[in-house]
Amino acid sequence: MMLAQAFFQTTTFSYFLPDLLKEFPHGRLLDIRCGLSKNFLQGKFDEIDDHHGIHASQVKFHEGNNLEFDVGLGCGMFVYMGEYTFSSKLKEQAWKNWRSFYFHGSGATKLKFVASPYGNQVIKAVIEEGTININ
Repeated sequence: MMLAQAFFQTTTFSYFLPDLLKEFPHGRLLDIRCGLSKNFLQGKFDEIDDHHGIHASQVKFHEGNNLEFDVGLGCGMFVYMGEYTFSSKLKEQAWKNWRSFYFHGSGATKLKFVASPYGNQVIKAVIEEGTININ
């Protein structure tokens, strides 16, 4: 843990991201978080339309080996603004989001399942046709 805290700091990452020190002082802890939810969009839009807009990631299986997917991946870089020592427990509310992004993709595909020559076990699924949309 101490090695990670020593490396993941605003001072270390300022060589790659010089704008970081324009907003935060040297020596602040840094955290990079990624996930498959729309939590990275909080505060970015007035309203998120779950029917026509951006959704939490989901995969739907339909008849005839058809698969529909709606997937999002978000990442954010957070800076710790609270007081800490290497042995102290960090408080979640003290992390401030510096930069974040959200990638959203959707599509549909038809799968073909290939059976094993040694029995009825499925060994792989092959995409026969499909589309992918990136927002």
